Amino acid sequence: MPGTTDATVANPPAAGTGKSSSSSSSGGGNKAISKKTAEVVQEHSETVTVTTMKQPRPTARGSSFCRDLLKGLVALAAFLYATGTFASIAKWSNNRSWLHSHPAMSMCEWMNASAFEEAGVTSAVLKRMVFPRPVRGPKQLLVKVIKAAGNPVDYKMRRTPDLKKLPAITGYDFSGIVVDADKDSAYQPGDKVFGMLPTMSRVWGTFAEYVVNDEDFSAKIPDGVSFSEAAATPLAALTALQALVQLGPVVENQSVLIHAGSGGVGSFLIQIAKKIMKLKVYTTSSSVDLCKSLGADHVINYKVEDFASREYDYVIDAIGGEYLLRGVSKTRKHYVSILNNGWEDYANSLLGTSRDIPTANIIGEVLSNVIINLRHYVTFGRYPKYSLVAVVPHSESLEVLGRWIKEGTIKVLIDQEFSGLEVGPRQVHDRIESGRAKGKVTLAVAAV
Repeated sequence: MPGTTDATVANPPAAGTGKSSSSSSSGGGNKAISKKTAEVVQEHSETVTVTTMKQPRPTARGSSFCRDLLKGLVALAAFLYATGTFASIAKWSNNRSWLHSHPAMSMCEWMNASAFEEAGVTSAVLKRMVFPRPVRGPKQLLVKVIKAAGNPVDYKMRRTPDLKKLPAITGYDFSGIVVDADKDSAYQPGDKVFGMLPTMSRVWGTFAEYVVNDEDFSAKIPDGVSFSEAAATPLAALTALQALVQLGPVVENQSVLIHAGSGGVGSFLIQIAKKIMKLKVYTTSSSVDLCKSLGADHVINYKVEDFASREYDYVIDAIGGEYLLRGVSKTRKHYVSILNNGWEDYANSLLGTSRDIPTANIIGEVLSNVIINLRHYVTFGRYPKYSLVAVVPHSESLEVLGRWIKEGTIKVLIDQEFSGLEVGPRQVHDRIESGRAKGKVTLAVAAV
């Protein structure tokens, strides 16, 4: 029919029959239809054809009006973008404190946190901001944060937050008290826990009043271990433990060189390598007495002595850059490099830029992995094997570390603790970034 078109709509089967109404009206003649034909009929009887009127095309005047309207909207958007209006609106909306007074938001729960809205070379970009309190999912814990701890990755992500949605809350380590958990969980409200967030995720940071974390990334704090000790443990101690595991089977009194022994990761490396694995420990540090108190057999003061003056069975590198290039040739068995170290110098030398670029470090480490291991296998082990370690949160490993701390097998070295979410986070970043911290730097978020 002119001026019409056909549209197809579904015709459901008659109730209780499993067949459509059109097929149910057929008589006994259907018995003669072949099985194949009956299937085709059944398939196509689910639809019927209806007729609808075609919509008239818009007139030339209407079409012109639509085009002009679209052009106007595009021009307006371009003007707002060029004048920075969009950015101003986004920045204004990120400060959510104004939402408290709005009646529609009265049912939402809020928290304070230390966050940054833009990349910053200095810690001045960190501000106390108001965020909705995070809501946990299945197999997750909602934790009231008592203490948090800083790590070098915190200020590196602040400088180049490529993997974070802004505004981003800083921090990965925490200790606190469970507020909410699954009913059948091993954790219940009131339990003291500690843990870390995955470093390559977009989840909430720990410099906040509350944090949500997976049960698999958390553990209970043993009796006798303080909130400060617990908060200072996860990222650094897990990194140390996972780096040492990469060495594989070791023999007592084999030698291992640990770079930066007085740092957060280094202090745990020395203790686990000496007291648990019974290795002969060499370390580079200007804090000679401190490293010896942790268990180092020989401390190489890099200001007066060159670590490359001897060979070692194993090397664990928490610095990277030049140390990697010079250290591999002095390693007999296995060289372990910790990802995300030597960030600035390595990125600058590789790409010729003054900006910190995490991707540059990752690419360089991966290339080093391939080249050094290729030489290891081609020469049938004449040259050392190479491993790259990126820390992964792990509940059972945290339980082991907590037990060692409780028993006194290893101790948590805390350099300094700051307080509050206003100035404290900036002080934590500054202290770590200065390179003068001995061990971990912690933050008191709330009173117990």
